[in-house]
Order: sequence, then C-alpha cells, then structure tokens
Amino acid sequence: MPDLTDLSVAQAAVTNPATTPADLALITQHHPSLRIFVARHPGAYPALLDWLDGLGDPALSAAVQERRAALTQPSPTPTAPVPQTSLPPTPVFTQPVSSPQSPDAPGLTASSYTPQVGTPPYAPQQYGQEQYAPAPTKKRSRKLLIVIIGCVVVVALLIVGFVVILPKLTSSDHWANTFGGSKSESFSSVAIADNGDIIAVGYTDSTDGEYPKTHGPDNQDAVIARFTPTGDLIWAHSYGGSGYDFFTSVAVASNGDIITTGYTFSTDGDFPVRGDGFHRDALIARFTSTGDLIWAQALGGDDEDYFQSVTVAGDGDSIAVGYTYSTDGDFPISHGGSNPDAVIARFTTTGDIVWAQTYGGDSYDSFESVAVADNGDIIATGVTMSIDGDFPGTNESSDAVIARLTSTGDIVWAHALGGSSEDLFVSVAVADNGDIIATGVTLSIDGDFPGTHAEDTVDAVIARFTGDGDLLWTQVYGGNDDDFFQSVALASNGDIVIAGYTYSTDGDFPGTHGEYNRDAVVARFTATGERVWIHVYGGSGADYFSSVVIADNGDIIATGFTESTDGDFPGGGDENRDALIARLTKSGDLT
Repeated sequence: MPDLTDLSVAQAAVTNPATTPADLALITQHHPSLRIFVARHPGAYPALLDWLDGLGDPALSAAVQERRAALTQPSPTPTAPVPQTSLPPTPVFTQPVSSPQSPDAPGLTASSYTPQVGTPPYAPQQYGQEQYAPAPTKKRSRKLLIVIIGCVVVVALLIVGFVVILPKLTSSDHWANTFGGSKSESFSSVAIADNGDIIAVGYTDSTDGEYPKTHGPDNQDAVIARFTPTGDLIWAHSYGGSGYDFFTSVAVASNGDIITTGYTFSTDGDFPVRGDGFHRDALIARFTSTGDLIWAQALGGDDEDYFQSVTVAGDGDSIAVGYTYSTDGDFPISHGGSNPDAVIARFTTTGDIVWAQTYGGDSYDSFESVAVADNGDIIATGVTMSIDGDFPGTNESSDAVIARLTSTGDIVWAHALGGSSEDLFVSVAVADNGDIIATGVTLSIDGDFPGTHAEDTVDAVIARFTGDGDLLWTQVYGGNDDDFFQSVALASNGDIVIAGYTYSTDGDFPGTHGEYNRDAVVARFTATGERVWIHVYGGSGADYFSSVVIADNGDIIATGFTESTDGDFPGGGDENRDALIARLTKSGDLT
C-alpha cells in the first residue's frame, strides 16, 4: 500500500484517475496543498466535495463547483487533474442575488403642520347664522398670538423629532444588500470605520456589476468596498494582475487608513512581483479612506504563502498571520519540510517588515485569526497536526491551537485542544477583562470539546480562556449536519456574537430554507456561553456569513455571499454567487 503521507507519493496518486475515494480522503487530510486537485479528481465523492467547499477558500470552492458541474453532464469522461504547477480554475458558482431597492419611508415636515395665520384664530368668523364673540383687545390678542405661535413651534419641533430625529436614534435602517455582476463575488471580511462606514473585502470574477475586475477576463481580482451605515455603496475598487488575487481580512487604522491581507498569484499588476505565478504569495496592503493604494507587499518563497487575518496594534503596526510552505524567502525555514508552518509578521505603518516568525512542528500548522491584547501581546488561533515543535502534543489529528505571544513574537504560552478527530479555531477576540474567546469547529466526540450532535458531522465550537490560557468553558452547537462558526465579535455588554453557516435541519439551529443548502447563521451568547438567540437566514441556494462586527449602537454587521434567488436576501437570478452584506438589530432581526 503506498505511503500517502509522503508528499511525492500523494502527488503521484492525485494525478491518477484510478486513485480510490478512501485514498483521496487521506490525501486531503495530510496534504492541504493538494486539496484543490483532490476536488477536481474524478473519484472525489459528494461528501468530500461538500467538506472541501466548506473550507471557504475561493479557489478551492471553484474547483469543487467545476467538479460538480462535470458530475451533472451526461456521460462524463473522467480526466486527470491539472498538474500541481497549474493555476486554480476560474470559479463557477450558481445563483446571484441582485441589489435591493429599499424606498425611503415617507417623511413629514414641520410646515405640513403649521396652522394658517393669515386670519387670527380668535377673530370674528361667520359660520352659517352663528356669530362669534368680538375680538379681544389689541394687547390681549398680541399675547395670545405669541402663545399660539410658541405652541406651533413646539408642535413643529416635536413632529420633526418624532418623524426625523427619533427614528435615527432608535433605528439603524436594518437591511441586507447583495453586490455582483455576471460571474461570482464574495465578501470575506468586514470592519467599521470611526464614522460608522462599513469596509468589506473579498474577491470578484465579474467584468461588470458594482465592482468589475479590470485585470483580465480569466482571473480573479481582490475587491475592497466602502458603504454608508445604511448600506449605500460609496466606492468599490478591484486590485490585482493577470493571476488570482484575493483579500481575506480587513482592519481600519486610527487615522482611517484601511489594511488588508490575503494572497496573490499575479506576477504583474497592482501588487509587487514576488512569486513565479504558480504559487500564491502572502499579501498585505494599505489604502487611504477613499480606497487608493498607499503600499503593498507580497511575501513568500519557493512554495505557497498565505495571510489569513490582520489586526492593528496600539502603536499603529499591522500584525498579519497565516501559513507558509516555503523553505526560503521572506519567512524563516519551515519546521516540517514539505508541511506548512504557522506564520506571524509585523509591519510598520509604511509597510516595512519589523519581524516575521514561523511556528510549528513535523506536520501541518497554520494561524487563522489574530487579535491584540491591551498590553500589546498577540493572540493567534488556528490548527496544528504536529505532535512536536512549538505547540504541545496533539491527539494525532488536527487540533485547535491558541497561542499568546509577546509584541516581538516570542511565545508566552500555547495550547492545542481537541479529540480523536478534526478540531480547528478560526476566529478570536479579546474581552475587556483580558479573557480570550475563540470559535471554530470540531469533528471529535471526545477530548476537550463536549461531543457532537451527529456522527461524522462538523459542529460549531466556542471556548473562553483566561489571559493566562486557562480554559474557562467550551460549548458545542449543531444538529444533524455540518455547522460552522466562522467569526466572533464582542458586544459592549460582554455578550458574544458569532457568524457562520449551517447545513443542519434540526438541533441548535432552527431549520434551513432548503435541504442540502447551507444557510447563514448569526448567534448571540452571554459571557458565560449561554445562548441568547440563534437566527438562520437564506433561501433555496447556499448562503454564508464569513465575518461579523458590531457597530457603536449595537447593530450587527455581517458579510459573506449568497447563491439564493429567494428567501431573506434580495433577488438575483443569473446563477452566480453574489457578495452579501447585512445590518441586523441587536436581536438579529433584519427589519
């Protein structure tokens, strides 16, 4: 039996159309860099394709959709996957949603309620045969007129207050908008500027629509867009080159500049040329508040490099995390040879790299999310499959990782949590008291997370740690199918708000809008992990929230994508994925 844990053996197997589904599953587990080729393999079975699509990588999802399209063709002829040095396929998705048209509520003006004063109200007036009493004295009439005018002014101000001002204070015009063109778009991350504007980033495949790509018809451009608090598009820009470009995360600096991270395959265009076009390079870029590019850095080496998340430190430096397969270049040599290491890099406000560190062991290690504590320490979460190295031993499967590092990248403490199956932390936030909240997923039915709701399904996980890394509590939520928590934000009262998606039709999430379609999820929990509410949104297609933030007034802003042409999100109909942004009440309501 071939040793599929060996990368060269796995590479040969994934190009062989006769490789069995069981072997494909092993390759998927041990070699994340080969997953895109597994997705395109003729032996990739539906459950494996669903799992790969759920990882949230646009290029990987594109390969899955291409394979699914092939499965629906009559008498398909299996073909070998593209060699490892090829670019990912152009994503092909289904069912977009068009932008909503939300008419303004009719308003009332003070002048609408101002009485006619041409004739004094107390002057004699004839009504049939009835005669009113004579007008009072001139002095008394003047006083009464002053009183009446004063009352009119008060009434007018009250009307303006109730009709115009009060709604703005008590309501935020909650809404959901979709954006896109004739192909596919998605928002991967969201942030809020000091003035309440909303910044969203992701990718686009369209050459038309709200933010068309401009760098070629067969590539993918990174997208950054700014919206008003009421969801109106202020501006949108696409950036990239002749290859695939994607923004995975966004943060806003104190001066209003916008920092993004992601990856680039391009060897030309808006970003610096770093790689050979066959491996993605980690990307970080800084923009003005109007979306103009200030600087960009592409970092990497001889293999795959990727930034998944970014945050801004108190001194204005940017902290980016992700992974690297490279054994040379901008990041230190890998601990595991052909396996990726988790990476953290710190940049000045002018884009100079302060330091970069890799962390890991003999297998796969990656950081998925990052936050900064009040004292400047860096909190990172992710995944490890290593049984040695920088992270404590694991249960011989992928474990969720949480680590605290100094501002210079030295490990203060690190923990790996999980059970006998797959576990992963994908998002992290730091509470006002210094506690750390991490969210992610688990397939384990034992270990650190308390069981699952159905065998061989993914459950959503939330965990709270002290600032010293001690586990305070964990909660697992789910149903009869896969459930994911993708992003976490903290409300001013300490509540925990999480966004993600679900395939379940029972359990903790209240049903779905279409069997076998994922629905977007937003959930609110107390500081001790007790459920306040969980809402599911969507339609007859796939709907997904990838990121969540909380506005100053407590409203919840979530971004992602939708493939539905009906349901909670507006319109669509040209069978493509559209980027989605929604503003919800504190209770998770859209209206």
